[in-house]
Amino acid sequence: QESAFDNSAKTVAVSGGTFSSAVASDLCAEGYAPVANADGTYSVGAPVAQISGTVFTSLQAAIDAAQDGETVMLLTDATEDVTIAAGKNITLDLNGKTLTNTNAGKATPTIAKDATATVKNGNIIGGTSFYAIQNNGTATLEDVTATAGNNGSSMIDNYGVLTISSGAYTGGLDTVKNEPNAKLTITGGTFSFDPSTKVKNNGTDYIVKRAGSEGAYTYTVLAKSGLTS
Repeated sequence: QESAFDNSAKTVAVSGGTFSSAVASDLCAEGYAPVANADGTYSVGAPVAQISGTVFTSLQAAIDAAQDGETVMLLTDATEDVTIAAGKNITLDLNGKTLTNTNAGKATPTIAKDATATVKNGNIIGGTSFYAIQNNGTATLEDVTATAGNNGSSMIDNYGVLTISSGAYTGGLDTVKNEPNAKLTITGGTFSFDPSTKVKNNGTDYIVKRAGSEGAYTYTVLAKSGLTS
């Protein structure tokens, strides 16, 4: 009679190979997780992201699995272009890691129309074309260090409702491009352009502080209640 296999001592540790059925998570080597391949086979891989302890081998897979109100945490530096799809309402915690563009002509993260997301606590690097961050929904950026990968496109493109509360934003044709009928609110952060050229003073006493020298200025938002357009 077949009985359940006890692998608590980790006498079996799968770290590679291709299988006809899913590898049980307790059989995976430390730091690995089951993977379902597109061709119907199964393998194991190192986790890239997690949701409440459940690990995923790509950030996009974790985002796709996330339910309303959940936080997707990046566990390691990753090179992916990800989309937060319509209907999602999640937090993407970059966890101090770096998300780098694949240079496939997409934004590094895209927040789709009718999606809501807070992106925080890490680094985003854009590709050699297109925007680094594209928001078509409702998004908040907190403590993000975002860098454009090219000067032919804006670094952030906003078609929806975008709030930037903190972080550092550098490069691009414009560091932030606010499209017609979109709403942009800036309450903090450092920029490589003067954000008051993109937003209007919302009745505050002061807007930005400039530092640096000609050709290399940075601008820090100091407005108490923010800038809104």
